[in-house]
Amino acid sequence: MDHALAKIESHIPDAVGKGGAIRCGGGRIGVGGTFFQPTVLTDISSATTVAQEETFGPLAPVIRFEDADQVVRAANDTIYGLTPIFTPPT
Repeated sequence: MDHALAKIESHIPDAVGKGGAIRCGGGRIGVGGTFFQPTVLTDISSATTVAQEETFGPLAPVIRFEDADQVVRAANDTIYGLTPIFTPPT
């Protein structure tokens, strides 16, 4: 469990240090110190660890794109094949 929490706690400052912002959450929950607040990060760049590695925790990075081509490039720029994408209805 400590390894998982340490991974979450390393992804957040990396994202913030590279221009990201914490919109909610961002820390452990006091119950025994083994739970982490659901956390939303915005303004995430592809250079962040959270954009390149699996976190396996309650951490949701939000990355904005200008067009579908950018989305496809970002989805293909990772070793993982599963990338959730949310778009407005068209």
